[in-house]
Amino acid sequence: ENVVSSMEPLVGLRLQEVQTGASEVVLGFYSSSGVLWLWIDLHALHPGLLPWTALPLRPEVQKTPLQLFLRAHFVGRVLRAVARPEALGRVVVLRFGGEEDNMELEVRLFPHGRNLLARAGVKHISWQKPKDLSAPTESTPSSQPPRSLEELRQEWLRGRNTAGGCDGVGIVLLALRVT
Repeated sequence: ENVVSSMEPLVGLRLQEVQTGASEVVLGFYSSSGVLWLWIDLHALHPGLLPWTALPLRPEVQKTPLQLFLRAHFVGRVLRAVARPEALGRVVVLRFGGEEDNMELEVRLFPHGRNLLARAGVKHISWQKPKDLSAPTESTPSSQPPRSLEELRQEWLRGRNTAGGCDGVGIVLLALRVT
């Protein structure tokens, strides 16, 4: 929930850049203070979705069908809404363009079920073959308190074997308030 609320400043920004790698998709949104990044990590054990004001790492860029689809249909479109449907658990939906465009990215962030589904009207593609989410999944409440965005970032960077983060990486919300 912390991550989804931190993405609200991206609403209204135009998608400018798409980079894909073996297990990640990185989206760059144009703002008056520069490009703001959304890193979608599709790692099997610890998938994540983190906003950044500067890229913390260089993604290993690979041309993929998903990247080509996103460039053809999503680049140049404005992010209209960010939502996390309660019934679906760790799923975040990014809606682009006008209501009539029916363009959305669905990011599934649960281990061993991670995926990115892109829909542009009747056309669609996914990072891997999607599984049906219609059946509710059993969920046990976590005994851990919710972590802050900064804690999530530090854990993610440690998981990537990056000590201490990098300069110029800040919280998107703060970057937008300063300008």
